[in-house]
Amino acid sequence: MMRKKPVFNIKPVFIIQLIHGFDINIQTSRKARIFSKIYSIILSLFIAILSDYLIKMIDCFYLYVDLIEYFLTALYFLFTNDGYLKYFSYIPTIDNLPGIKKQLRKLEIFSICCLLATFATKILLITSSCIGGWTCLQIYIGNFLLSALEVCKINMTLCFGLLYLRTRAIKKAFCETDFNDSQVKRSAVISFIQMYETLVDSLGNVQGPIKLLPDIILWFVISGQPVLYFILMAIALDLTDDDLKDMKIVCMEKIIQCKNERDRSSLQQLLLLLQHRPLRFTICRINILHIRPILSFTSFCIINIIAVLQIKRFY
Repeated sequence: MMRKKPVFNIKPVFIIQLIHGFDINIQTSRKARIFSKIYSIILSLFIAILSDYLIKMIDCFYLYVDLIEYFLTALYFLFTNDGYLKYFSYIPTIDNLPGIKKQLRKLEIFSICCLLATFATKILLITSSCIGGWTCLQIYIGNFLLSALEVCKINMTLCFGLLYLRTRAIKKAFCETDFNDSQVKRSAVISFIQMYETLVDSLGNVQGPIKLLPDIILWFVISGQPVLYFILMAIALDLTDDDLKDMKIVCMEKIIQCKNERDRSSLQQLLLLLQHRPLRFTICRINILHIRPILSFTSFCIINIIAVLQIKRFY
């Protein structure tokens, strides 16, 4: 059992991740923790031995990329395995807001669908590999690496999905609150400030794993594999950013309309907090996880490829 109550049933993703050798702290027992670490180390060594044998048989660039990504990911989880657990923990002040539980249920269904899709893809790859004449060793390592890295990407996608749902719930509750209403508590604005600070602090639990793991950099820049989950993360962050912009506008309107001096001061404090602590995820000081830069870069590449092809026609 988990030491902290999860906001939704994320345990299937963690268990499958643990089966693939990525150490996740989901047990309270000390013996279970030691066993999971030993299992992760032994499995990584086993994959390393098999991979060394397989590389001698097949010189494949994508195999090198997947192996590097797998070992770096396994190594990172071996030393820092509590970040995801803390992030997916239940936050009473946010996760009790109206309407969020229904959305969290949808996120849980999405995680199950992603796992089923990964399983179906694995079966399809095994079938195609058998038809293609691959050996059992090649099929095992190839499918194991792909499914292991796929589960990590699902985990990260759920992180940004949860961030979006929590931000949206805070924005909705904030927009519906009338601070001039006499029945509204005087500490209502302070509670929104605390909720947003808690949300930003919770994101810090997973910023390290996502920044340092090669699941984004190697997977997107080098390997050229499908970037579905990467795009889903970018879309979730874009939607989160839009909600924050709306919240800033509403906050400025409420500052103008607010009659209570103390609440007006608290609203100004909230506005400053939204401006100075935005929910942005950056890599190397570049705000990369947004759909607009990805589309701009894709458009730039397509235009240049078309231009090069047209120039080649004249030579």
